[in-house]
Amino acid sequence: MALFAYQAGIFKQWESPALVIRGVEDHVHALFALSKNHPLKKLVEEVKKGSSKWMKSDGPCNQQFSWQAG
Repeated sequence: MALFAYQAGIFKQWESPALVIRGVEDHVHALFALSKNHPLKKLVEEVKKGSSKWMKSDGPCNQQFSWQAG
């Protein structure tokens, strides 16, 4: 899935390489090596923000995509 590849790129940019990313229509699971240089909260925020922006502009869902609140 293109979303998983895009998210893997974000993880890599934040020095936290993805080991496995999988999911179904309504959720994603990611296993990654967390960088000691970035807090988990910031990494999750950046992955959600970046992939949401991508899904709304270039991704397969266009404007219909949103992450679950919380």
